Amino acid sequence: MGQGASFSQSDIEKGCDFVPDSLCSTCKEKNSVILAEFYCERCDNFLCRKCLGFHDQLYTGHKVLGKEHENKWPVSKEEDSLPQKNRVDSRYK
Repeated sequence: MGQGASFSQSDIEKGCDFVPDSLCSTCKEKNSVILAEFYCERCDNFLCRKCLGFHDQLYTGHKVLGKEHENKWPVSKEEDSLPQKNRVDSRYK
C-alpha cells in the first residue's frame, strides 16, 4: 500500500465507511491524514512509513511495533472518540 492510505479530513468528519484505526501522529500535526503502519512505544506516537524513516534516524534505541503487533498498540484517539456504532469490529482489523 505504499505510503499508506490517505483520507481527507472531511471524509473522516462526515463519516466514511472505513474508519482508520490510527493516524500518523506527525502527519496529523501537519494536517495530513495518513494511516499509521507503526507505533513507537517510547514516543507514544503512531508513524507512517515515511515518518518512520526520519524517526529511526533520530531515535535508534526506540522500540517500534509494526502492524503485525497492532494488538499491542494503544487505542488511537481517533477510534476512542468515535461513537460505539462507528467503531471497527476487532474481528475485521
